[in-house]
Amino acid sequence: MARAPRRAATRAAQRESARLRGTGVIATNSPLDILGRLPSGVVGQAYNFVPTATGGSGAKTFALTGTLPAGLSFNTTTGAITGTPTTAGTTSGLTITVTDSSGSAKLTNRSILVSAVPATVTTVKSMVALSQADYTALAVKDPNTLYVVI
Repeated sequence: MARAPRRAATRAAQRESARLRGTGVIATNSPLDILGRLPSGVVGQAYNFVPTATGGSGAKTFALTGTLPAGLSFNTTTGAITGTPTTAGTTSGLTITVTDSSGSAKLTNRSILVSAVPATVTTVKSMVALSQADYTALAVKDPNTLYVVI
């Protein structure tokens, strides 16, 4: 007996799906939702975040509340945050909202931590003291590398 109501419900869902097929209407019962975790970034390195919007119905648009770190931009069509951060620091209080014909959903109070470029340390072993010219040559070779002479 329990199978008959289930079959009837399945047939009704199939008829409704067939009726809507080709109309451009998508039957959905799931509410609009937005998911994602903003990753940390590093100054001078590419940053990319794209939220996942699920459920709802119709075309989706995205909005951002808050100010992104310098060098990053927001795409209102995809919700993506991309670019190359130019300064270190933490940006807090960001909210991404997705909206469609069924309503809206939000990722609220998010933060992006942008770290400075990590230092590169190269150890140079020497039995004799380096002259000023040696230090200058090392600094010119790569000004972003810290040389430690022991």
